[in-house]
Amino acid sequence: MAKVLAMVHLKGATTKQYDNLVQDLTNAGQLKLKVRPHHFASIKEGEILVVDIWESAEDFGEFGEIMVPLAKKNGIDAEAELFPLYNELH
Repeated sequence: MAKVLAMVHLKGATTKQYDNLVQDLTNAGQLKLKVRPHHFASIKEGEILVVDIWESAEDFGEFGEIMVPLAKKNGIDAEAELFPLYNELH
């Protein structure tokens, strides 16, 4: 399995909605995962942009099955793009 970079666009999301989603993911045991060693969130005009590194596309897909309904519950429309990870420096 190859690592992937996931860019998730939370279109129209507020920081409050994002914080509520993070709390819901924490409650679901989905916040700190070994298969997602890096997580970043940034505020971009009209959206929150999340960038994660995942151990595999399959791991991201399994997470998405939990995250997407929780995002919708919080009024967030999440759109993801996956890219093969070429290089990772520590």
